[in-house]
Order: sequence, then C-alpha cells, then structure tokens
Amino acid sequence: MQDDVTSPPLGLDINPSSTTTHVGSIADRDLVTSLFAQNPSIRHILHTATLHKPHIESHSKDAFVETNVQGTVELLEAAGRLGGRIESFVFVSTTSTFGRALCPAKGAPPRGSTSPSPRAEKHLRRDQSGGRGRVPPRPYPDGLARRRAPHEPFFQEADDDKERRDALENDNLKLLELCYRRADIADLVSACVCAMTRAKELRWARYIISAPSPLVKDEATLALLNENAADAVEAHVPGCKKVFEDAGWGWLDRIDRVLYTRYDF
Repeated sequence: MQDDVTSPPLGLDINPSSTTTHVGSIADRDLVTSLFAQNPSIRHILHTATLHKPHIESHSKDAFVETNVQGTVELLEAAGRLGGRIESFVFVSTTSTFGRALCPAKGAPPRGSTSPSPRAEKHLRRDQSGGRGRVPPRPYPDGLARRRAPHEPFFQEADDDKERRDALENDNLKLLELCYRRADIADLVSACVCAMTRAKELRWARYIISAPSPLVKDEATLALLNENAADAVEAHVPGCKKVFEDAGWGWLDRIDRVLYTRYDF
C-alpha cells in the first residue's frame, strides 16, 4: 500500500522482514481498517499475499480460504469504504489458476485466452478470490479501479510433477520454462507499476505477466511447440541445442502456451 508509485510502500505481512512495516494478516478486518485510517495518504493497493504451492503440505484448506479468499475480500471491502481515495487495486495472482485449460490435446495448438481450470487447492482459491474483485459483495465507488495480474513465479523447491522432476535438473527445467511461462522479478515489478499507473484508465482487466519469450505466436511455431519443443526453440535461438547438449541438459517434450510479448530493452 502506498500513496504514489514512487514512494516507499507500507508492507503488511504475517512475518517480519526488511520490507514489512506492519506484522499481521490481511484477513484481520480491524487491522486492515486501522492501517487505512492511520495512513490517509494511501492511494494504491498491491495485493500479493497468498499461500502458494509449497504450502499445500503444511497448511490446511481453511488456511488457504482465509488467506487467499477472505483476505482479498477484507482488502476490497476496506478499500471500497474509502470512496474515491483508492486509485488502484492490483491483485497479483498465478497463471496456475488456468491449470489444465492451458494444456491442449496432442496436436492441438495452445490458446492464449481461455477459462480457468485450476489444478490444485491454492489455484482454486486464488481464482475464486480474483473473481471477487470483479463481482464484489457490494457496489464499490467508480474511483476504485481493479486489476488482476496473474503470473507464474519461481519457487526454489523442485517441480511438483514427478515425471518432469525426474527427467530434468531443476535449473534445466526452470530455464526452459522462462521460454514460455515464468517471470523475472523485474518483469513483475514493472508490470505492477504499469497496472497502478493505468488502473483508472483501464478499469477492471486481467493480464498475464511473463518473462520476454524468444518465441513468436504464429501457427507454425505453436504447432511445433506441441510436437518438438527443442526444434521450435532452436529455430528462434540458433545454437541453443548445442549449448544444452554441452551442459548435459534435456528438453521438454512440449510447451503448452506462448503469449504475446512486448520488449522494453
């Protein structure tokens, strides 16, 4: 939460850290309300608090609902009560809420726009909470613009897909995924700043954030990605197959999505 996109943010987290200015939960209604009351200069809300894939084994379903759904509702409600003071509400989610919907049948091209089909509990709860931003429990003032920015973060833990985990080293798999789904911290930060500055102009919208892909979205590339990912990447980055071979690295059999990329550098 902050007053403008260049000022130091007010950070709320359940754990203390170098960027946490207040320790507590976004699901705590009294705490959230008091923070807005004590900081009248707040104009933007960047909501990233969530339980993710690594928490599936350590947290209950109730904890996922409390953080990913109820916490989002509390923030939206509190922002709505402030009238036109809040200029943007940016909800950073995960593209995994699209889940199986982004895995087309063999031989069928991936689609860049589709309806979510969550793979796991946390993906379902994030999709549910994202929907609350679009269909809120009460009418919010016209001044409250909401954006949802799904992304696919990197976790240090090994992939939860045993077949992929056994087939490729962790670094090998993560590098390949940067071709089509993951994001660098710089990509995420710049996208969030853009969302905050343009929220009032664009109103509600959902955007995918990902690292710049070396691939292009044309029929031939999409078809090849679904059959032979190595040849598809080699066609756009000549010599990469030799680099992988020298490193003893392998390739994914297929890549299930490639979206439009705008280069900033």
